[in-house]
Amino acid sequence: MPSVTVIKEVKDSCTITVNEDDLTKYKADKCLESPKQFVPCSSGLQWSVCCYPKSFTPSLVYGNTISVYVVFTNDAIGAVSLIVNGTDIKNIRPHFRDGKVTITCDVRVEVAVPMSMLTHRMFQSCEDVPTDVELVVGDNVMKVHKQLLAFIAPGLYAGFNHDTVEARSGRVVITDFDFDIVKSAMDYFYGRKLDDISIDTIIGMLRFADKYNAKSADLEKVPFSNMTVASFCIIAHYAYDCCKDFLLVQCGKFFRNHQNQLKTTDQFAELPPAVIVRILELAFSLKGSFEVLCYAHKNKMPKVIEHFEKPMFESLSLTNFSETTKYAWDYSRKELKTKCAEFFYENRTELTVMSDFVKLKDVAIGVMQLSLNLQAK
Repeated sequence: MPSVTVIKEVKDSCTITVNEDDLTKYKADKCLESPKQFVPCSSGLQWSVCCYPKSFTPSLVYGNTISVYVVFTNDAIGAVSLIVNGTDIKNIRPHFRDGKVTITCDVRVEVAVPMSMLTHRMFQSCEDVPTDVELVVGDNVMKVHKQLLAFIAPGLYAGFNHDTVEARSGRVVITDFDFDIVKSAMDYFYGRKLDDISIDTIIGMLRFADKYNAKSADLEKVPFSNMTVASFCIIAHYAYDCCKDFLLVQCGKFFRNHQNQLKTTDQFAELPPAVIVRILELAFSLKGSFEVLCYAHKNKMPKVIEHFEKPMFESLSLTNFSETTKYAWDYSRKELKTKCAEFFYENRTELTVMSDFVKLKDVAIGVMQLSLNLQAK
């Protein structure tokens, strides 16, 4: 299984000096470039500042200007700030001192780094303080600090605020997470080094954090940078269960681009139908159960079909009859067709004068014929 990576924002800075006579002596395509330098923690990404003095021209807004570009050797995501002699660039000419001006460029770049570089450092000083709480997971016990829980996991700490079993025993029994998940989560919150761990463990940690109200913005970024065909299902399931709407949107986009690889996997078929439906709605802008059903039929998704069809038998009404009947006939759903025919016979007086039913034309004739056949038996 590939190692998990995380997104970390790193900062870097460089300066370039422009002489005042450079504004007139250089040709338009002449560039002054700072030495290339490596972005910290990146895999060889370099950057530099390029300055074109010849583009100094009168401007109604800013006066005399020069062109300054930040150049990366590969695609990069981040932010750039340019400063001239300690102040934001406005009109360049007044900033020259002794015939030159210094331009400082500060960059903040997002880079992918190993999971071991992601730590929650503010709690590392707790290591020498005696523990006073035990987290019990099966036969395993992890000792932690109660006051630490107050900061990082209020949901766990809440049990100590009243006269509870936890408060009296100093032990919290956790039954819905494996010990490896709990230990990894607490190691992360303590700031201990995390070895390369799987995306399954990361999602378990995020579920643990969600249940016990333990917030961690950095940890929540991990699924975005590690979404693959192999990891998609566990990420999508987490995003749905824990109401991570923005992550769900990204799951929808990923599914749209990789549907042929995903829809045939056992992992996708084993997802709860509600998760699959939400992913399909986001991936293809489907609206309503019938649009999702049409997609499910065309792409052979029996779990989705069953998920929607079962309640149809129980909720058939005058309001949804025409739409349900059209679906049953369009996709040859034998049992549902029978149900529609029986419902039609019982409500034929009302249905035959409804415009939606009349518009069904051949389908309307079909349901009437089937209802008569059923009554003749």
